[in-house]
Amino acid sequence: MKLLSIISILGALTSCTSNISDQKQIMRTIEARIQLPEGARPIEAYSRNYARLPDNKILAVFIEPFEPSPIDETEDYGCEVMGNIDENGELESRPCTEDELEETKGMENAISKSHGNANGSRWFKNSHDLPIMDGGGCSQIEAIFDLRSDSFDRIRCNGPL
Repeated sequence: MKLLSIISILGALTSCTSNISDQKQIMRTIEARIQLPEGARPIEAYSRNYARLPDNKILAVFIEPFEPSPIDETEDYGCEVMGNIDENGELESRPCTEDELEETKGMENAISKSHGNANGSRWFKNSHDLPIMDGGGCSQIEAIFDLRSDSFDRIRCNGPL
């Protein structure tokens, strides 16, 4: 019985190792072959993120890391909360509160973590967990790699700045 348990555990570990090694090989293949679109930075400037799609193709998202703004408590961070339009047609605003500044710091840190580090590659279990941005031009590049045809179906920058 012990022998059977050991064999099962070794089989599971081998399966995990094989899967990880397959993922690394896929990432290496994509990174070696991809021709980045015009306007893109060198591949080393991007955090490279991958996930398998339901059709067994690989979605690659290359995204520039996000650096949180340095918030110095002694300086005006430039944070304003927009209000209503006054009787003169001017937009009212007020400086952010300490709580709002902390919330901004938290959001920026979360974005930074989700984008990853330059020149790093990560594999995600689910394509819905890949980092994304709205627009951004070539700050984000999406590619779909078809394992069966061993070629790219699509390589494009994310859209307008």
